[in-house]
Amino acid sequence: MAHKHSMEDANAMHPLDTTVNGTPMSVLLSQAVKLKSAQEQPLRKQFDAFPIFLQNSIFPRQETIDARAAPFEERFETATKLKMLGNKFAKDGNHVDSLNQYEMSLSVFKWIENSNPNWKNEGIKDGFVKQFFFQPSNASQKSRVLELMINVYNNIAIVSMKVEQFGNAVAACNSALLLDERNVKALFLRSKARCTPKSCGKTEEELAMKDLMSARRIDPKNTTIAKELECIRAIRTKAKANDKERFEGMFDNGKWLEADNTGIIDVTGTCVGKAKVPPHKTPVSTSLCTGRWTKKKGISNVSKKTWFVRDCLMAIILLSVLFNLACFWTSEG
Repeated sequence: MAHKHSMEDANAMHPLDTTVNGTPMSVLLSQAVKLKSAQEQPLRKQFDAFPIFLQNSIFPRQETIDARAAPFEERFETATKLKMLGNKFAKDGNHVDSLNQYEMSLSVFKWIENSNPNWKNEGIKDGFVKQFFFQPSNASQKSRVLELMINVYNNIAIVSMKVEQFGNAVAACNSALLLDERNVKALFLRSKARCTPKSCGKTEEELAMKDLMSARRIDPKNTTIAKELECIRAIRTKAKANDKERFEGMFDNGKWLEADNTGIIDVTGTCVGKAKVPPHKTPVSTSLCTGRWTKKKGISNVSKKTWFVRDCLMAIILLSVLFNLACFWTSEG
């Protein structure tokens, strides 16, 4: 009997496996979610522009809500404990929980709230989202909070890079530098977050160099910054050499020659035909558009394709003219 029930359970169709007009329910639900997100996107541009660690503060835990209402010392102690717990998770390699604790620590002093009670049905809209900041009552409170937040931002950058969330790492460094533009650690970490990804290009390398140069001006004796700076310079030098070799190789496969009525002339001006003419004053790319180019052993593939396309166009035009003339004569007759 039990075997019979197990067979029936195995054959039972999961709700998401059902179809509507031949389309699986899971596909319809996925399309509905995408449509809803697309409809809400124009209404939450500001929210979407916030970094992830600030966006997540819109879903607070009771611990952080209680800390915001507590006196400063208790509030600061809670934020510090959350940061230390994040450090422990990071040391153990638990990067997700580490980021969560860092975000909670930050949200004790900076967070966003959604005033729309029906947001779960209507979605998040900028008109209901508001930022909140802790307002210190004296210079000591301000200094302690800024130091804590900068440390947490830098820790978020470190952990984010370990999980290859480089955009989040850059955003965390940006937030730290908004609080202290001379923070050497944030400048160094931002340079790493910019030049570490495989998609790093010339622009990212230049921005990373700029960050490292700024950090070196602030802390000229920092050997770590100096080594990183030299490393990026070496990478850029090697990349330039590779680019030069690659582009020079494009023209080493064969010498382009121009055919004219005086003979075949090398682009350098050397005569390889019957007559000798002065060197060309126009670059190769320009000369390619002013004459038909050949190699010493015949017309190049590029030239063949160009003339083939031209001949085809001329044939089409000629056929069109003949067809129009035929239609005209037929109507006249």
